[in-house]
Amino acid sequence: GMVAVGVVLHTFYFKQTTLSTNSRSNSSNDITANANYLQVDPPCKSCATTLPPEHEPKAGRVQYLQITTPVPGYVVYSVDGYTLLSSGLPEAPLYTGQKSVAQHVWYWKVTCPAGAFVRQGMELGSQHVTTLPYGQVVQVSQKVVNSAGLARLRIEHDRPTSAGRLQKVRGWCSEWLNPLSGQRGAILQPIYPAVPVMYQVVWSSGACVRRATELSSSTCTTLPLNTQVPIVGRTYTEFPAANCIPRLVVCPQQAYASLIVSNPSSSAASGGNDPTYILQSTGTIDATYDPNQAGHYHWQLYQKWALNTTEGALTAITTSHNDAATTTNTSKTSQPSKTTETHDRKCICCQDKAPNATLVHGETGHICCCLECARLCQANGMGCPICRLPIDSVILHFYS
Repeated sequence: GMVAVGVVLHTFYFKQTTLSTNSRSNSSNDITANANYLQVDPPCKSCATTLPPEHEPKAGRVQYLQITTPVPGYVVYSVDGYTLLSSGLPEAPLYTGQKSVAQHVWYWKVTCPAGAFVRQGMELGSQHVTTLPYGQVVQVSQKVVNSAGLARLRIEHDRPTSAGRLQKVRGWCSEWLNPLSGQRGAILQPIYPAVPVMYQVVWSSGACVRRATELSSSTCTTLPLNTQVPIVGRTYTEFPAANCIPRLVVCPQQAYASLIVSNPSSSAASGGNDPTYILQSTGTIDATYDPNQAGHYHWQLYQKWALNTTEGALTAITTSHNDAATTTNTSKTSQPSKTTETHDRKCICCQDKAPNATLVHGETGHICCCLECARLCQANGMGCPICRLPIDSVILHFYS
């Protein structure tokens, strides 16, 4: 969350990737300070990150950013072509209150070293558009699960051309590597806000805060209209598979709220095809957040939302933001809620993740797979790995 105003970006090359300060070359792209975030000029001001030209080697290259504030010095900007720092542009509309980017369009980053294949459609058999390089930042506006059981992301990206213009790239990318390929891991991951961003409840019925990402998880509390709450992250649900719901992270592993109305009839009643928002960004950040004590802030946030009672959770919000100077009574802080069961088992297919899905066949079901593998078993007609019965449906289960 620290805002650093940069001056010059230095590029260094090494025979082996290292974070040493030896063997530096001449400085390259100039970095100018603008509105408390960094802009790379040239080649493209609208790009969240600037990747090196294709002719420059990426392996063994480390870039350092010389900064003047908050303290003079150098910070690592990228390693082997993968940027470790964001230029700040993805969060600019949140800081300034601009509406240039729809609030349901979020920024994700390619974290797979092999890059991300972009295809024209949701299915893997559709035409290949391009391959996004490792470290590229893109806009994601939708997540769905295709007929093969793979989570797919609708992406959009402005790619600089050799002529100095921007070429619009649109298509679909997989969120995860296909387990059938024998590999596991993320291809793209969401970029969380650098600092907690304030959102306000604009839906008349309030915002329901739940304990987990999915809409079927237990309810924590309901925030009334006009309540402001800090958001520390963003994610998507896994259900409904045809159009996953964007969710805001109020507190990791403790509290999640929907950004838009998931009921199609409610959205249609408001008129138009635009989504109906439950929460909207106020264009401000949490005034109680201190970047020098970020860990302390998140620990306090976890303690407040770990309360078991609805009244306690709502009090935690109003106490910390309506009266920031008021100290809380630590003797009344409850311990984090405990689940009734713990599971050390692994998915029978991938032997990696915990079995959190039920394969339903008739009036029975088996809990033996993770959600990703369960969807693949159903999509490929493999049948239940335990009893070999045809799979009617796959559900995500919760222990309460």
